[in-house]
Formats: sequence, structure tokens, C-alpha cells
Amino acid sequence: MSHITKEYIITGKPERDERWQYPLSAVREFIVNAIIHRDYRSGVHSQFRVYQNKLVIWNIGKLPTNISIEDLYAGSEKSTPRNLKIAEIFKEVGLIEKYGSGVKRAIDEITAYGLPRPELKEVSGGIDVNIFGENVSEKSSEKSSEKSSEKILHLLQKDGKLSAEDIADKIGISSRAIEKNITNLKKAGLLKRIGPDKGGYWKVLKSS
Repeated sequence: MSHITKEYIITGKPERDERWQYPLSAVREFIVNAIIHRDYRSGVHSQFRVYQNKLVIWNIGKLPTNISIEDLYAGSEKSTPRNLKIAEIFKEVGLIEKYGSGVKRAIDEITAYGLPRPELKEVSGGIDVNIFGENVSEKSSEKSSEKSSEKILHLLQKDGKLSAEDIADKIGISSRAIEKNITNLKKAGLLKRIGPDKGGYWKVLKSS
């Protein structure tokens, strides 16, 4: 939890809402699953890697011959814990509801959270789980575009005759990006062109 992000959402309620980068209960399910099904005879540790926009859990131990990756996605496998005693302890303390349902339930929870379906695959004698977050680069790009639009409206409120090149110089982005933002502002009903391209001016209808 100290290595993933948490978003605070202001909703107008007395208390703000909190949204973790990933649904914690689903991540916990995959970690518990790794502990229960690890092949401890190998001496190889489970591996948990945290990236900016992805969690990777790799666990030594192949799937039983009667279970496939597709079975895990479908939730149709009959669970055969590699370490039955450990599984029983986890069930006793309430970390397992019932054998064989955890992976499918965690996948469903992650997709319901608005995230891509996790990728499960067999790698190097073990199971590799990739849990993907939201596209950070896209979110960053959207926020950057919103800020640019706000700056464009602010400049055009002061001087509606500024050209795309003039605005680009003031904001520090390309004139092509300015034209794209202006098109979006027009579609959103925030900006209107009065008169022809030459000799006309921009009228700000309302701030974003």
C-alpha cells in the first residue's frame, strides 16, 4: 500500500472518498493465492514487483495438469491447494471464502473497478499475474489538455483577435495543439468564432 497511489475524491459530502490505484481486496486475493500455491520445495521466493502502472506477482509452481489458465479466468477449476495446511489456516482466519473461487472473484472485482482484465500466464515454471492500472500517460495528457484549454480561454477573454500562433507562443505548445484545443472548446460550447477567419474574432461564451 505504501508503493501504490491513492486518490482523494471531493464529492460535496462531509468526508472525501478515497480510491486506491487498485482494489485492495483483489490484490490481497492474488497474494494469498500465491502463498497457498507456492512450491516451497524449490527454495525460490515468490516475487512481487510494483511499477508505476502495473503490479506483477510471480509465483513458483506449475498448474496441475487438469487445470488451465482458461479455467482460472472462467472460475471453473476445482481447487487443489498445493499446501493444504496453509490453505486451511487462511480459511480459518477468513482470508479464503471457499476453495477455487478466489481468482475469478478477484478478476471480476478488478474489471468492475474500471481496470483492464489481469493477464495470467505460465512463465519459468510458475504463474505470472499482471494487474494493470489506468493509463497514466493518457490521464496526464488529458489533464495537460484541460490546463491548456483554460489558458486559451483566459487569453481569448482578454484579446479575442489572437491567432493560434500567438496563443502557441504565449502558452508554449504547438499551434496545431492550440487548434485542436480550440476545436474541442467550440464543440463544448465554450468558444465561438465571430466573423471570417481574417478580420473576425473569438468570443468566449463561458469559462470551462
